[in-house]
Amino acid sequence: RAHSAGLEREGAALVDKKEVVRKLGELFSLRHRLNVESDILDTPDFYWEEERLERLYSNTVAYFTIPRRTRVLNERLSHCVELLELLSSWAADRHHVRLEWMVIVLILAEVCFELLHVFERYAVKE
Repeated sequence: RAHSAGLEREGAALVDKKEVVRKLGELFSLRHRLNVESDILDTPDFYWEEERLERLYSNTVAYFTIPRRTRVLNERLSHCVELLELLSSWAADRHHVRLEWMVIVLILAEVCFELLHVFERYAVKE
């Protein structure tokens, strides 16, 4: 929330690339646990053997609207992932710009040294 507010207010956000990657990992782990590891989306095998229990489980899932809630959670996770990917891209762009400026400064230093050598050569000849 703080990062999106910073983007809205200032047009930029100070983010640490490691923090963004760590948060992305947490979100993907949470999504994996929600959609793959949990039995919340499927009827567990235990209930298949007892038709009465399976019906009770299905009614409970319907009562608590588990599929809709899971869909809402996945949408929220997708939104968070999009925000973190945007922040990651922004941090990478910021890093690339910094590297480009370093290259420009190094080229300018090289040009200055060459000019210094040229002036030294002409000063020695005269």
